Amino acid sequence: MASPKSTFTVEVGNRILAAFRTGCYASTAAQSCGVIPKTLLRWVMRGQQETAPPEMKAFSDEFMRIDAEREVQVIKRIQAAADPQEITVQRTETNESGEQKTVAEVRTIPGDVSALRWYAEKRWPKRWGAANGGYQPSSEEVQAAKVIEEAEGRDMSLDEIIEEMDPELEAAILRNADRVRALLDRGK
Repeated sequence: MASPKSTFTVEVGNRILAAFRTGCYASTAAQSCGVIPKTLLRWVMRGQQETAPPEMKAFSDEFMRIDAEREVQVIKRIQAAADPQEITVQRTETNESGEQKTVAEVRTIPGDVSALRWYAEKRWPKRWGAANGGYQPSSEEVQAAKVIEEAEGRDMSLDEIIEEMDPELEAAILRNADRVRALLDRGK
């Protein structure tokens, strides 16, 4: 079995981006290319630093763009599912004299408001979460938030932050990318 790749190359980066564009999780895209998810996270975060090599910055920017574009597409689909849809129904009617005519009728099908309710619960859990407990963050999100909060309170380098994380935290950290960027900016 080949050992995991830890050195960034444009070729490996492009393969990860191609896999990530399919809609899979970032960790799956990395693993499909022989890269440990923690290494992918490190590449993406380092690529956001001013001192990053141009090819790593381009990779990181494209990775973040793909993720943002995917979110926009998902939200569009959720909103479209919630919108009422008009359909035209045609039927043939026969009158008393036996003549047939086609009648078109426009009907409105109500949208699926549960799609918007689901989105609101996830996006604004304190306001829209279910009354019986509401939104429950995953253990990875809780752990990621603790690591980030601890790092915000101390003067830590990127490598120190990453070393304290488990590989499973990758997705949760990426969801908190703005706070991670603030930590990176603090080191400039």
